[in-house]
Amino acid sequence: MFVYSRPLTHASGAIAIVLNLTLILGACSASTSEPEATRIPESTGNATISDATQTDAILSTPQFATPSGKIQCLAMDEHLRCELTTGKPIQPLPPQPDDCPLDWGNGLVLNAADEVEILCAGDTIQLPPEEISTLPYGQTWAYGGFHCTVEPIGLTCFNQRQQGFFLSTQKWKAIANTNR
Repeated sequence: MFVYSRPLTHASGAIAIVLNLTLILGACSASTSEPEATRIPESTGNATISDATQTDAILSTPQFATPSGKIQCLAMDEHLRCELTTGKPIQPLPPQPDDCPLDWGNGLVLNAADEVEILCAGDTIQLPPEEISTLPYGQTWAYGGFHCTVEPIGLTCFNQRQQGFFLSTQKWKAIANTNR
């Protein structure tokens, strides 16, 4: 199975990257609300984590879901792939490039050393809710050089080069973390 992703750069003529995926697992979810200035108190919703020991176990796995179940993520090789489980594409969604013959925009890919890319894939990493670990709100997941924090407003992830993204069901944006 192959995943094509297109770099999110402002330069024209960006070339699609082909990633050979050997693992289909994943989970990550985010709330549909817009970001707010105030932090919403921790709420685990349908989270399966109830104590620190279980949370530590989640933080050391290559996959997770957010409490809403609307985003699932999987770290594999040197990539972090996060998908919306809603069946709707990310917003805003640029036009589908000619070099993407598959499904366009159902998630994002963050490479270990590169920028964020919009997902172009003919497969999915999504698992049924009962088969995936849920990362509670306010917790940070770290695996393979990536780290993500889930809040009720959405999911924020970075690689070791401090390039990353914010993702919710309503919007996404590429970001650089200059504070780390």
